[in-house]
Amino acid sequence: MTDLTSHLRRQDLARLLHERRWKPPELAQRFECSVRTVQRDLEFFGDAMGEPVPMDDAGYYLNPGMHPVPSISLTTHEARALLFAMRLFLRNADELDEDGVTLLGKLGAAFPGVMANYAALTADDLRERPQNRLRAGILRRLTDAWISRRTVLISYASPGRRARSLTFDPYLLEPGRANSTAYAIGYSHEHGEIRTFAIDRIRTCEYTRHGFAPVDVANTVRRMGMSWSGIVSQEGEEHVVVEFSPAVAQRVRESSWHPSRRFEDLEDGGVRLFLTLPVLFDFVPWVLGWGAEARVVAPMALREQVAEQLKRAIAHYA
Repeated sequence: MTDLTSHLRRQDLARLLHERRWKPPELAQRFECSVRTVQRDLEFFGDAMGEPVPMDDAGYYLNPGMHPVPSISLTTHEARALLFAMRLFLRNADELDEDGVTLLGKLGAAFPGVMANYAALTADDLRERPQNRLRAGILRRLTDAWISRRTVLISYASPGRRARSLTFDPYLLEPGRANSTAYAIGYSHEHGEIRTFAIDRIRTCEYTRHGFAPVDVANTVRRMGMSWSGIVSQEGEEHVVVEFSPAVAQRVRESSWHPSRRFEDLEDGGVRLFLTLPVLFDFVPWVLGWGAEARVVAPMALREQVAEQLKRAIAHYA
């Protein structure tokens, strides 16, 4: 390879050393440079990592997690914003994500000073999570199908039901706001509409020979943003009114931002919350979480759903 800057050559060199073992003369031939240039690059890697590049009789190599060449340049404040995102990613991960560990290593290489150490600790914490190879494999196949616009055949188990086969065009993959569950949003051929599926409930995922046309997902994303959970893309308009006691009024004002939310002060020091939601089912758990401090005013359908959930809870613990 010719006419590469040192930075680009080192990026490519790091990639090769992650793939297999190489001897300096082989690398020199690959990059059309001198063996001494390769040796200087290996020394640069060692200085960046704080340890020599590992080697054995077969040649030099880089272990997973070793990323001596930052692929991006960050300011201190950009690094802080990205580090916060990494910590949120860790907080919502209850299983090992090997791709996430690799990503954290790459990003950490671009962090300044003590932030790099914190990024490394974040990757170490993620590495300690239990492994679920089945779920990881399904997530990877869905990701590949999403990028390549390929239809998949999934086996999906809804709560309380037996798994059923569905033909599915994955338009988007989206993390959940309140838990570690990720979701696949796309067109279900059996339902004849866009549906949201929890990836934890997908038992199998196989590629088909069929592809699907490029889709403008802007409208789907807009609808998702209007739902309480951020992952439901259904149409609808439910006008919600919930009153909260003075004891929790301030916390209600500070929590769970939604583009339609509006507040009205109550005479007793409480607060009345107004929302417009496409559906209600993903809002119910949030209301229940406030216990006796919340009272649903409208709509009646929400009052009935909350009452039904409370009735089930009482029956369960009776």
